[in-house]
Amino acid sequence: MNNNSISKAFAVLRAFIDEQPQWGVNELARYLQLPPSTLHRILTVLRDENILSVDEQTKRYKIGTELIRLSTKNIKNNREG
Repeated sequence: MNNNSISKAFAVLRAFIDEQPQWGVNELARYLQLPPSTLHRILTVLRDENILSVDEQTKRYKIGTELIRLSTKNIKNNREG
C-alpha cells in the first residue's frame, strides 16, 4: 500500500467493497496493516463526508449514503452516455 493518505483511504474503501460490508476499527487496522490511530483518522474523515457510517449498536463502520449516491449516479451516467 502506498504511504499517502489518499491511497490509504482508497484501500479502506476497497476493504468495504471487496472483502466485507462492516468492519470494526481494530479488525480493519489489522487487515490493512495500519496503526489504529491512522485508520481512525481516515475513518473519521470518511464518516464526516457520509462516505462511511457507523452502526450505533455494533460500533462497526459500513458504507454510507454518499458513497451509495455517488455510485448510483455514476452507473446512471454510464448507461446514458
